[in-house]
Amino acid sequence: MNRAFVNGTVMTCDEAFNVHSNGTVCVDGSTITYVGQTPPSEFAPDEIVDCSGWILMPGIINAHVHLGEHLFRGWMDEMEFEGLFYSTLFRWEGNLTPEDVLVGSLAAAVECVKSGVTTVSDMYHHADRIAEAVSEVGLRAMIGQKVLGFSLDAPPQLSGGEVDYRLDPIAFRKQMDVALDFAERWNGAANGHIRTALCPHATNTLDANMLAEVARQSLGNDLPIHMHLAQMASEQNTVRKRDGLGCVELLERCGVLEARFLGAHGIFVSKDELRLLTRHTASIVHNPIANAKDAGLIAPINGYQQAGVRIALGTDAFRMDLLEAARFAAYIHRTVAEDGTAFPAREVLHWATLGGAEALGWSDRIGSLEAGKAADMIAVDASRLESLANGDPHACILYYGSPQLIRRVYIDGRLICRDGELVTVREQDVSRDLAARQQAAKEREGIS
Repeated sequence: MNRAFVNGTVMTCDEAFNVHSNGTVCVDGSTITYVGQTPPSEFAPDEIVDCSGWILMPGIINAHVHLGEHLFRGWMDEMEFEGLFYSTLFRWEGNLTPEDVLVGSLAAAVECVKSGVTTVSDMYHHADRIAEAVSEVGLRAMIGQKVLGFSLDAPPQLSGGEVDYRLDPIAFRKQMDVALDFAERWNGAANGHIRTALCPHATNTLDANMLAEVARQSLGNDLPIHMHLAQMASEQNTVRKRDGLGCVELLERCGVLEARFLGAHGIFVSKDELRLLTRHTASIVHNPIANAKDAGLIAPINGYQQAGVRIALGTDAFRMDLLEAARFAAYIHRTVAEDGTAFPAREVLHWATLGGAEALGWSDRIGSLEAGKAADMIAVDASRLESLANGDPHACILYYGSPQLIRRVYIDGRLICRDGELVTVREQDVSRDLAARQQAAKEREGIS
């Protein structure tokens, strides 16, 4: 179907941050053919969408998330994360069934769309089920099967402040085989909406030989690498003690940074390591709310900016509202910088749009509203009392945008969500199934 979106404020989020007041976007099937003020006279739309009072912008990109972990939402909100991580979380994950991950992923994918997110980058267990879920909802996704250096049947043990990671080369090899098989079967699936990656868990949960093998397979199969990086003090301390290196230094030595690299968190990094990331054109996914929640950790985003490292945004787990994460990022880093003019709205929104697309290697198709790109678009109502604001539409979206204001979500030109209601799945069914699975999981784990 050909559509013309007219009378709205078109916020392109392109490299020049172009904005068209009372603008028009023409879409031929799945592709944007025109963005500007006056549409071509020869364009004959099947539908004209009146966007009066709306801001039309590219779909938002959540560059680091674990959709299937939605099953655990509410279990980990007020806990000491590092202790939980080693003593409990891996055990919970080892007990997940493929159906658990499917239902959790469906619920998280629905929340993504309702929040204006059109693309995610996911790494988790039972990746086939994640791919099935995002395909059913209609999301675009880069997905990888999580690879650990140990078996979930024998997860790490925390004792006396020390972690025994119980690294197991045989278990690692089996997981790599599963990850490579998944990557081959799903790459380009769902009409090109799904791309695949290799997803080693972290620098402390795999050793140098394992990371080197990930690098070899990534380069040999032309697959990006998406992994946690320097997320916790214990990760940094383990790598320093075990390898005599920083986390980024270890990745460079193992060849991981030679691949297209997407590192989530990046909190405990040195200035020299920032330069390494820049040299290798690596990308960092900032997860400000998840990190602040886990004992108030704050990534050195100002350092990444100064070093020229590409920045994207993620939510990590449990809450999919990336606009909320973007707003929180702006506020917290202004506080750190003690500068109310730092991190302007269009810069932070860049991390959530074109910057995210560049980090995923997908900027030729998504991340901005430009002719020739996929019609991944959202329409945000800027005429409501709670969003009515004078001035720059970037500021309006960042400071006042919310899921409740999103009127339309299109992915590849297909209407996925209208006024908060998905057209691809029944939200009531997803909510019912999630509640049942969560209850069963709580009973299985003995959680009251």
